[in-house]
Amino acid sequence: MSEVLTLASLLRDSSDEFLLNLTRQRGLITSNLRDFFDLADALLSTRNLQSAISSLSAAELSALKAFGSAEAAASNAATANPASSNAEPAVIDERVKDALLEKCLIMKQADGYRAFEAVSQVVQQLLAEKQNKQTHLANRGVFKVAQEPVAARSDKDQSVVDREAAVTAFETLQALTEIVFYFDAHLVRVVGKGGVGLPDLKKLSSRINKTTDQVRELCDLAMLIGLIRFSEKRWELGSISSLWLDWNQTERWHSAVAAWLLALGPHKQREIHSALSVSDSMALSLTTLYPLADNNLAAHIKRLANASDLLGVTDNQLKTSWTLDTVNDQVDQAAVRLAKLLPATTDRLIVQADLSIITTGPLPTRTEMTLRGFAECEQIGFASTYRLSPASLSLALERGQTIDAIRDLLTQLSGRDLPQPVEYLLRETSERFGRLVVEASTEPNQSILTSADEILLREILNSPQLKPFGLVQSQSGDIACRFEPEILYFGLREVGYIAVLEPKLRQEIDSTRAQNASSTLLAGVDDSTGTQSGDTRSDIKRWRQSDEKVGNAPDHEDITRQIQLAMKNKAKLLIRVRTSSGAEQEFLLEPMALANGRLRAKDRKADIERTLPLTSIIAVSIA
Repeated sequence: MSEVLTLASLLRDSSDEFLLNLTRQRGLITSNLRDFFDLADALLSTRNLQSAISSLSAAELSALKAFGSAEAAASNAATANPASSNAEPAVIDERVKDALLEKCLIMKQADGYRAFEAVSQVVQQLLAEKQNKQTHLANRGVFKVAQEPVAARSDKDQSVVDREAAVTAFETLQALTEIVFYFDAHLVRVVGKGGVGLPDLKKLSSRINKTTDQVRELCDLAMLIGLIRFSEKRWELGSISSLWLDWNQTERWHSAVAAWLLALGPHKQREIHSALSVSDSMALSLTTLYPLADNNLAAHIKRLANASDLLGVTDNQLKTSWTLDTVNDQVDQAAVRLAKLLPATTDRLIVQADLSIITTGPLPTRTEMTLRGFAECEQIGFASTYRLSPASLSLALERGQTIDAIRDLLTQLSGRDLPQPVEYLLRETSERFGRLVVEASTEPNQSILTSADEILLREILNSPQLKPFGLVQSQSGDIACRFEPEILYFGLREVGYIAVLEPKLRQEIDSTRAQNASSTLLAGVDDSTGTQSGDTRSDIKRWRQSDEKVGNAPDHEDITRQIQLAMKNKAKLLIRVRTSSGAEQEFLLEPMALANGRLRAKDRKADIERTLPLTSIIAVSIA
């Protein structure tokens, strides 16, 4: 029996969760796969195997060669790790073995484990290509081929490294929080293949005092953590965002690092730990970890290394006092060490007549979240600057805060009466709140703008900035929009019209976000990419139905499919036919040709050639 058929049989007996994880790890598009045979064929295809094997760590690659054929292992003895063709599975890390099983690169047999022959062939090919490339470059004098990775060491004082890493971690946590609030208050469109547009990057850049390239890296990190995600053509908050706002700095750091470790790969942490024992560089350790990395993986490694610096796990790729604890899954211990170097919090505010609010240091989480609920951040830092505006106060009122509560908090934290311009803004916003209301239309994906102020509605209707929204006045006097409520809502606020969502819509949005956060926390599901598994689940269900159908009552198409697979994989078939007399017979046949509704096959038992009409075949199975 061919390896495709062997793997198909293994897949058929696997759980749905295993198949979901497998198709995700191997990057398969499942919609075009008809059954388990197609799935097995795709998994053993050279192109998919090259991608899967290129992403293996050094330990995984070494184990894979050990599980390969004796010939394959012997031919690669020069490039192999200490593991050889004689290595027993028992000496290989169980986590590494499980990782290879999860990727369907090896299979379990009665006498142990074995790599698929197709896998061993691709391993040999990739190793040979790497060796040839290194030799070519070395001959050109581009670099010298090193037998061992160069150990990167630093003479920088460890206390300095720790302090600088702590400062970076603090700034990153602040920036990530600002990203959450910005994406909540603005309609941020997806640019290209999941990017953030330059206008939004510039606005965030001025607030968090970073370059646009640095902001882009922070947005990538926010997506990795699950704070933001993209859906269709717009960005939205991820399920973890509401939890993030309730956590203190240490809890936020712990969550962010956990996401980073998950992206690194849990079973690879031990390898990183070992590499860092001889090198101070996280980037070098990650590069050494993946000896066959292709361009896509190299870019991913770079992102992981950058994230390590942003989170303060390392400082300019140098180890901190808590780096080894972090990669060794002792994040709690690492967080304690980091927390000692984070700045102390303070509750004092300075409220100024120009409507700005200046903090005298980092605020406690609860205070910061309350302040951010009604004031927009202008610039973050150890002493941050916020600003009151009609838009920020209106959003606070929309979410249930009151002007009296806001006034009392500012008075308490500043320790003095509020400046007159601030009092005037609070009073005016309270009086004007709710003049413009965005509602859902009876038409799908459309909205209605209502107001008792006819002059204001006429002004909005004639606004050149709002022409793209296709606003038209209805017979009732309201304004109809061809876009869904959220798009109209954000569009109005972007051009200066302070609209609110009808309470029901606002409640639905906030409730959905809370439910998503709860389900994510309980299930441990990462939705940072915005991908869904529903389609893959339906494909798996379809494969099982097809498999059951073929086994119980195959139709003409199913029978043809089975025969074609057997011919492709040079497999024998057990075929049951019904004769003209109504009797049933069973033959063990080796298919040779299929044409004109007839099967021509070799009957090995009788040593004759048989020709059977497909209409007479009532059951087919792989022998």
